[in-house]
Amino acid sequence: MLTVTNVILSALSLLAIVVFLNYLSSRHPLRVKWSPHFRFELSSATRAVLEQLTDRIDIVVYTDRQAATALHTSIDLLLEEYAWHCPRIRLRHVDYIRDRTTAQSIVQSHDLAGQTATDLIIFAAGQRRSVVTVQELRDYQIGDQIAATLKNEPSRLGFHGESLFTSAIWRLHTDRSLRVAYLIGHGEHDPESQGAEGYREFQQILQAKGFDFASHHLLKDGPLPQDTDLVVIAGPRYRFSDPELSVLDEYLNSGGRLLALFHFNGLSNPSGVEEWLRNWGLDVGRNIIEDVSLRLGSDLAVMNFADHPVTTPLVKAELGLQMYLPRTVMPLPAPNRTGFGLAFTSPEGIARPYRPAGSASIRTPRGSSGPLPVLAAVEIPIAEPNPDGETKTARILAAGDSSFWGNHRIHQLGNRDFLTLTTGWLTDQFGLIQGIGPQPLYRFQLPVTDRQLGYLAGIMLGLGPGSALAVGLIVWWRQRTE
Repeated sequence: MLTVTNVILSALSLLAIVVFLNYLSSRHPLRVKWSPHFRFELSSATRAVLEQLTDRIDIVVYTDRQAATALHTSIDLLLEEYAWHCPRIRLRHVDYIRDRTTAQSIVQSHDLAGQTATDLIIFAAGQRRSVVTVQELRDYQIGDQIAATLKNEPSRLGFHGESLFTSAIWRLHTDRSLRVAYLIGHGEHDPESQGAEGYREFQQILQAKGFDFASHHLLKDGPLPQDTDLVVIAGPRYRFSDPELSVLDEYLNSGGRLLALFHFNGLSNPSGVEEWLRNWGLDVGRNIIEDVSLRLGSDLAVMNFADHPVTTPLVKAELGLQMYLPRTVMPLPAPNRTGFGLAFTSPEGIARPYRPAGSASIRTPRGSSGPLPVLAAVEIPIAEPNPDGETKTARILAAGDSSFWGNHRIHQLGNRDFLTLTTGWLTDQFGLIQGIGPQPLYRFQLPVTDRQLGYLAGIMLGLGPGSALAVGLIVWWRQRTE
């Protein structure tokens, strides 16, 4: 009887110890970093953002789990780090192929009916949401990998998960959407059109990034709203009136931000914005750029970039832009502003002056030669400080083409990524994620000949079934000899 009692007490004591240890581990977890190359250790900037969270953040990884790649594994590991560091984050996975009911509920609750991308990471806080697509998370290399393979070196690809995830969480935490005023009334690209030249995809991408996107007619709707963060002029084909340009002057003089894009069809009928931009330090040419060395059918590949926050990530990823009949855009020197060219043609690029149809000239003159800028930006400090005592800065980024962000081309090369980078710089979103760089993704290649593959197959058969057969023979032999 005493023995049975001792066994019961020992079992209860052991159970109590196990429960106590589980309680301690749940309340005071200890994580040990075993690997010196721990890829997903959150930066101090991200941890600072997570410490400020006061509301619950729901993260939904909306993917096809059966088609998951190494990139999806990296996403899962990184998001688990976010959830471990912040108890206010709730992480869940939804397989839109195998759990269609839940997937449909996610689409309806997060208003994703018009989203063309399939694999998404959805961040939500109440009714607010921000969406990151899987395609945005890594740098796709289009360069030649042969040299690296011959040297038996890994190919390094940048993983931008932490910077994009932290930005999405911060936008939800601040509870303020950035307002974009998309100007209409001058033949601009239709933001509701799903045609090749429409800007429906452009609008959806900005909305998924948390921007409050609204069309604005300067004559019908009046002056720009006071809280406008960014004004977009996309491919105007009819002239702006002087009162409209005055509204834009007033906006920029208050530290506003402008994105101006110019369409090929606007060459025959300038909108007036081209000439007006000279007052702000940018010269928009009336020409057509040709670059035989980088021609993509009727389009032009732009692969030459300056070192700038909106273009350096493209350089690191070896990505280019795909444009249609761009024109030159170059900064004008002035002591009170900072201008810089962002993207250029190759040295073989030429800019031919525009000649209207029916011109007496038989051959268009050659014009300027490359490298020629097709993208440029300017920063202008505003003398009047804001209420916080800080000096305001107006920013303008202009592109010699607007079709490259149309529905037909926005997903070509690095066009979509460049839209995210451009709007981030214009609206000061880069300040949030300074110090959060891309993490390396390693892809190792092991070149194996047919002969070596045969050796490997023989070794695997010898170690697996061969060893089992050997053990069986030894046992059989010993039983027979006994």
